Parts: sequence; structure tokens; C-alpha cells
Amino acid sequence: MRELARAETAPQNEHTELSQVIGGLKSRFPTRAIDATGCLDRSIGMSSEKALIVLSHLTDNAIRHNAKSVRLEAVAEEASVKMTISNDGDPISEPNREKIFDAFFTTRRDTGGTGMGLSIVQAVMTSHGGSIRLLPTNEGVTFEVAVSGGLKCLPSDPLDDDRRRHAASGAHRYQPRLRSRRSSSSSTVSNTPT
Repeated sequence: MRELARAETAPQNEHTELSQVIGGLKSRFPTRAIDATGCLDRSIGMSSEKALIVLSHLTDNAIRHNAKSVRLEAVAEEASVKMTISNDGDPISEPNREKIFDAFFTTRRDTGGTGMGLSIVQAVMTSHGGSIRLLPTNEGVTFEVAVSGGLKCLPSDPLDDDRRRHAASGAHRYQPRLRSRRSSSSSTVSNTPT
């Protein structure tokens, strides 16, 4: 209940980069395949703590329903980021699709399910002016999460893409890129990462 109360608190100018949240998610679920693609360098209008709450509940539900992998794809829009979070777990039955965001609704009461996870996710999204919805699928489960975005994805070079992949994988080490700096009389090369 405490997590639900925190979820419903109004945000205070919160922003975080999506790649940092993905790194935290992979740390929480190290034995699962979590693949993240798309505009991961985009700043979203949510703290990393709240974004991690959302993605952790979705991932935990997927695992509890036999998912072996979770895939997240982020797409930047004009003033928001839409994330599609899909998994290869058991599908949600048609009669249960309308109830999954209801507080205390669970199909796992006998194994300790409280029915609060998706209710908390929806409360976080609503308090941040975002949304979550269950998408129709033929296999597994797919959610679409929309949240306000900060800076747009910038055109990138392959080294920047490599850095985002490393950040999303939780491996925050990368080879520094050589950057040339021009001075008035000569050209020097710096080994400083950009």
C-alpha cells in the first residue's frame, strides 16, 4: 500500500534518461533476457525510481507468468516517449483483460499474488500524465506505456549507439572516442570521452 501511495504522489519536475532505467531493470532481473531498443537516450518526465517501479512490475508479472524474455522498444514522439513492453509469457485471457488494472485483481492469490502490481503501474503513469494499455497480441503479452519526454533523440553516430547499448545492458564502460579540437595554430587530438 505504501508503494501505491508513493505512486500517486504528484511529480516534482522529474526527468531521467531511459537507458539508465533499463540498466537498473537488468540489474534487478539478471537471469532474464531483457532486450531494449529504440530511443533509449531520450529523457522521460519521470524519476528513475518511478520509471523503474513501472518496468519492474511489468517484468515481474511477465516472469511470474512464465516469460523467458522481455522486450522494450522506445519510440520518440513530439512531446512524449511511447514504450512497447512485450514478453513471451502466458497470454492474458479475454475475460481478464478488462480487470488487470483493478486493485486486488489477481490470478495468483494462491501463490501470494496481491493484485496490486498493475494498479500501482497505472497510478504512477496517471500521476505523471502518462498512460498504459494492454495491446492485442497473438502470443505473450504486450503493453504500451506513454510518458512525457524531455529532449528529443539526437542524430547519432555508431559510437553513440554503441554507448547506449552498453548503458542499457548495464555495462557502463566504453572506449573513449577520439575527438579533434582545433586551436588557432594546430590541431590536437584528445582522448576525452564525449
